[in-house]
Amino acid sequence: EAAARSASVCGRIEPVKCRCRCALGRADRSRMAELFHAAGRQADVNQPPPVGQTVPMSNALARREPEEVALLTGPRAASVLAAALAPAGQRLESWEVHSVHHRPGAGVSVGYTAVVLSPDGRRRTEYLCATTARLSNPQAPGLTRVAPTGGDGPPVHVWRHPADPELPALAVACTPSLLSRRLGAQVKATMVAYRPTRRAVVRVTYTDQTTSYAKVLPPGHSRAFAERHRMLLAAGVPAPEVLRDDPDGLVLLSTGRGVALSGL
Repeated sequence: EAAARSASVCGRIEPVKCRCRCALGRADRSRMAELFHAAGRQADVNQPPPVGQTVPMSNALARREPEEVALLTGPRAASVLAAALAPAGQRLESWEVHSVHHRPGAGVSVGYTAVVLSPDGRRRTEYLCATTARLSNPQAPGLTRVAPTGGDGPPVHVWRHPADPELPALAVACTPSLLSRRLGAQVKATMVAYRPTRRAVVRVTYTDQTTSYAKVLPPGHSRAFAERHRMLLAAGVPAPEVLRDDPDGLVLLSTGRGVALSGL
């Protein structure tokens, strides 16, 4: 049941940006920026650069990353996806690129809509992700490491959504039955935004039609994110309230009110 509901939510992934809404004036926006920067400096003291953080690019890296984009979006991507499906006895029937996420210095991640043929002949549409980014847990469940055929290329890690190796709370956030169990209330879950290995936002709708938003982050980043929201509220900035902050990286926020920050 959980897998079926997960698939229904995953099928609605759209390549859109998350727009957080809050009522911010110019002074609020200035104060918010100061607080976020201060919190970021405080959180980063004596900490090594996190996995996936952008770093200065060497000439070799600058030359390699366009090749990685071409690998994961061109014809050779089929060999990557097929190799990832093979251990389960599945075959890739068709595929298309759904979204591309490239941060210079931090690798390339691509989402695919794929039609997969199971050993018993059944066809299913699945959402697959592949990345060349360095992962903090390359042995994560559901993760397959493959080397592309047809020439040299970087190792690629592939997984089925929602088994993102850097976002362990994603499966809970986008599976209504699991999320309802965690929150102690019956809810619906709708994916708003997803950046593989980085973050996801899920709109949570309760039976009375009120909403909140589940932000899914790498566990090592979620605590600082929640603390920044608390600092904003303590400073009088009308930011969304942190309703819960779970150690696996799920942060539940109240629905903000006002004008979209992106529109100011």
